[in-house]
Amino acid sequence: MTLTEDQLRKCLFCAVEERQARERGKPPGLARWNDDLIRALDAELALSRTRQCENAIQPHSKHEDWISAREVSEMTGWGLRRVQRHAAKLGARKIGGRLMFSESIIREHIEGSAA
Repeated sequence: MTLTEDQLRKCLFCAVEERQARERGKPPGLARWNDDLIRALDAELALSRTRQCENAIQPHSKHEDWISAREVSEMTGWGLRRVQRHAAKLGARKIGGRLMFSESIIREHIEGSAA
């Protein structure tokens, strides 16, 4: 089964709404699966057929996990605009019109900043 870009957006919206509700205290609280789902839907949207040819990104996707600016913002504690301003320094790539970041590079940056 393949979801359309519109269906992916709706799924992402629901997953984000659920996470926000749980952050506000909805039982049973935050769940890792929800963040994993948001990450997967975000990446799938960035690479959707209507926005980007799958063959063009294939070499990168085999070796790295790509995350969105929103996820980088959550990981670093930076605002979304700050992440976007530092995109070049963080090694971002435009994929399907969206900024995507290598998760390993972001983790290295966070570890280097903490040292």
